[in-house]
Formats: sequence, structure tokens, C-alpha cells
Amino acid sequence: MLAASRIKTLRPEVTVGDDGANTSISFAHWQVSLPSNTIHGNNALVDFVTSRRLEPHALDEEARGLYALLDAQGCFLPDLPDKLTAREILRLFQPLRSQLYAQYYSHSTWSRLRSGKASRGELTAWMIHNYHVSPGRQVLSQRVWQLLLAIPT
Repeated sequence: MLAASRIKTLRPEVTVGDDGANTSISFAHWQVSLPSNTIHGNNALVDFVTSRRLEPHALDEEARGLYALLDAQGCFLPDLPDKLTAREILRLFQPLRSQLYAQYYSHSTWSRLRSGKASRGELTAWMIHNYHVSPGRQVLSQRVWQLLLAIPT
């Protein structure tokens, strides 16, 4: 049984290729290949391969099996309701946030700050930046400047 009748769209990371004999669909660490004549003999699958969009309710039994496999592997973008709660937005954003943090904290400045090898200018810039992004910056303002003035030159 199909979970939803909404149009499903392949994720951008999913690749679809056709070498003439076989049509392959690849995502992450797996790939499925079907004879190209199977795809070309089914109008719904031809539309799917060219548009990367699929209407599950319009599929025949054979195509439903392919849909079920692709859906189970996470090949389709998630269905989004018309409105999202803050918790749902956070759930969708968390994977992206992890990637962004990994890139941000891999910069060499962070290793110098953690090891104590940052220059006075780098430390000052970091403290000013943190002051401006801190929700309690009014409370911290005096402490930050006291620390800055106490650093030996």
C-alpha cells in the first residue's frame, strides 16, 4: 500500500543514468539497475526518469515495487506539510547544521585558539565576535574588556 499520493521528487544527490542497455539509479552506497526496455515500456517510468518526479498513485504493480525500493532507501525528498512547527523545522535543519559546524570548526584558527597559539589580534577578534553574537552581551561587556586589557603584550 502506498503511504501518500503526493508527487514524489528525487533528492538532488540521486543519480539516474542510462547506458542504452540498463538504466541505473544510484544513491549513497547502493545502486539499482533495470533493463532500459523495462523503463521505456512504461510511460510512468519514462516520465519519472526524465523529470525525476513520480506520482505513486499512477503506477502499475511493477513500478510500485521500484517506488517502494527507492522510498525505503530514502531517495525521495520528504513530504512537507503546508505549515511546519518550530520542532519540525529544527529536525529538518539539524543535518545541515552539523555539516556547517564541521566546516566552520575545521578552520585552522580554531585549533590555534584551543591550543593557546593564537595571536593577540586573533584572540581579540574572536572575543569581539563572541561579544556581538552573545545574547547576554551587556552583562559580559565589562568582563570581556577587562580580560582584553589584562592580556600582556
